[in-house]
Amino acid sequence: MRDTPTAHGTDGVKADGTVSDALVARMGLGLVVWRLEDAADPASITLVAANPAAPALAKFDFGSVFGRTIGDLFPAAISLGRHQLYADVALSGIERPLDAAAYPEFGQGIVFGRIVPLPNNCVGVVFGSASDQRGPEDETLKLNAFLDSIVDNIPAMVFVKDAEHLRYERVNRVAESLTGYDRKYLYGKDDHQLHPKEQANFFQAKDRDVLRGGRMLDIPEEPLDTPGGRRWLHTKKIPILGPDGTPRHLLGISLDITERKLAVEALRKAHEELEIRVQERTSDLVMANAQLKREIDDRQRTQEALAHAEDQLRHSQKMEAVGRLAGGIAHDFNNLLSVIISYATILATEVDRGSELAQGLDEVRRAGERAGDLTR
Repeated sequence: MRDTPTAHGTDGVKADGTVSDALVARMGLGLVVWRLEDAADPASITLVAANPAAPALAKFDFGSVFGRTIGDLFPAAISLGRHQLYADVALSGIERPLDAAAYPEFGQGIVFGRIVPLPNNCVGVVFGSASDQRGPEDETLKLNAFLDSIVDNIPAMVFVKDAEHLRYERVNRVAESLTGYDRKYLYGKDDHQLHPKEQANFFQAKDRDVLRGGRMLDIPEEPLDTPGGRRWLHTKKIPILGPDGTPRHLLGISLDITERKLAVEALRKAHEELEIRVQERTSDLVMANAQLKREIDDRQRTQEALAHAEDQLRHSQKMEAVGRLAGGIAHDFNNLLSVIISYATILATEVDRGSELAQGLDEVRRAGERAGDLTR
């Protein structure tokens, strides 16, 4: 899990951006980190990390059981409602004291300490042995120094404001780096003294919403103008309540998501450019298709006209052939008719004009002449 100490063996942990190795290793207090896997199920509290001092103080090998729930490891802690307490701290972001007593999850001895909210639904339990306590003030100073070191090494901007005037009371190193201001300069100032009016109004409006509602507010994206340019933050703001239940402070945790946002924006622009190129290419293809269709239509009309011309030519050639055939037949037929008419005329001169034979020959001659007229 990102932003959570990662265990390495049974002798302690390596801090993955949350707590430095040297700081965790040198602390005489024990640190055990639990993670709430399911916000709706307090029993899903799971052991994720421990520092080298924790096994020695609790007489328990935490390193061999990372990834198991509190119910699996310490059933008695469930009956005492410890899982519910850890879940409440993880969800509310409100730190709780660990009164001096014996706790099943910390061995048989009397321990004391604090339950501290961490990013990503984690809680850190910082504890020490009551038998080693050298005095409440000394241990309180040591515990506060340890908690300050944790906050300072969280790889996110952490800030605390007072609930009445929304002035900065505490910031960590990342906040100094992002804003470009030294923490001593930030303390006692509000957003209007540090940021442009529009951004300051936005920040304080969200702060007031959190304080009025008394619940954590998740702001997925908000801009922050810095000396290095505009950065984009994913911020969670949490009200810190006093003993009477009213908000006394406001805790903010902001992750810098600028690189991710820029990558998403670049991907969006690339997608838009691709869409434009696709549209342009589609338009070119539509025009080319229309031109091709026109050429196909022109070719089809040309082919139809050519076929019609060929049909007319063939018909003309047929008619010409028929004409030549008919002319030849007519010529030959006329020759035959000429012979018939000539013989009928000659024979008619040699017979009596009044005889029936003469009349018949005249009919033959006239029929031949009519056939000649018809042939012509």
